[in-house]
Amino acid sequence: FPVGEDFPGDKGGEWRGDWTPFTSPFNLTYQPTASIPCGMSPEGLPIGLQIVGRVREEATVLRAARAYEKTRTFPLPPL
Repeated sequence: FPVGEDFPGDKGGEWRGDWTPFTSPFNLTYQPTASIPCGMSPEGLPIGLQIVGRVREEATVLRAARAYEKTRTFPLPPL
């Protein structure tokens, strides 16, 4: 979506929960999460993997993220 918009269709004053309905529940339940880059779509858009753990299991989430990262190579972005 265009630069300056916080979410698709941002008209100012709208609630973004329609676009990200699962963010607030994870924040409210204190579940640790990690977002890992996975690559790019055919259209050139970034794709990410979301890892969610049990409450107070930050170490497990970090270990899972690291295990995934070790299996991938991440090219440097163009300058």
